[in-house]
Amino acid sequence: MLLRSLFLLLLVANLGFLAWRTGWLEPVTSAVGLPGPGDGREPQRMAQQLQPQAIKLLAAPPSATVVPADSQPAATPDAAASEPLSDAQRAASSATACLEAGPFGSAERAPVETALRGVQPAVRWEWREAVPGWWLAMGPFPDREAMRNRREELLRRGVTPETVSSGPLLLLVLGRYAQRGEADAQLAALNARGVRSARVLAPPGSGEAQYLLRVPAANAEQQEQLQALTREQSSAHRFAACAPGNGG
Repeated sequence: MLLRSLFLLLLVANLGFLAWRTGWLEPVTSAVGLPGPGDGREPQRMAQQLQPQAIKLLAAPPSATVVPADSQPAATPDAAASEPLSDAQRAASSATACLEAGPFGSAERAPVETALRGVQPAVRWEWREAVPGWWLAMGPFPDREAMRNRREELLRRGVTPETVSSGPLLLLVLGRYAQRGEADAQLAALNARGVRSARVLAPPGSGEAQYLLRVPAANAEQQEQLQALTREQSSAHRFAACAPGNGG
């Protein structure tokens, strides 16, 4: 009986709350001063919060303009070429060296000077009488064909001999040296490489005057041209640094 009474009481309370919530009892609650179902919602406050007409869109701040790398002006070749040379570059271009070649016979001087006149910028050269020294040579050969065959064999071994015809003598000169010891040392080096039959001898006709060619001051460009002139010659006729005490 008690449970039934509680059930009926809860049912009546729920029905009363539903009636109040839906506004059916609003005339009664207003008359007695009780709050209505809409009082807890604060409609005025909600109306103040929702004001779409007060919303304003703000413009984004201006951003930095990015210029593509392709649109930037590139340095022109003329501008790069006009940049001044560094101290190291100027020093390298102006550095000179003393070069020397020979000895040469009297008859060889004229064609050598003709070749030197083709070097640009022009170089200054001078001749010095050479003291007769020693040759490292092969021969004499019985004929030019035998000498040519031997020369081709030496070229295959990386040795470039000089062909010398002194009267009836046909020789291949592998080097010319001022001191006998220098010639002997080179002969030993060639023997170690398998090059045989060379020997050290005094130049034929040692009484003939021999001359050393010296270029006292040649820059890098001139040095390259001078070396090209004698690249196919024997080691004695190629340009090398001046001997100590002979530099310009």
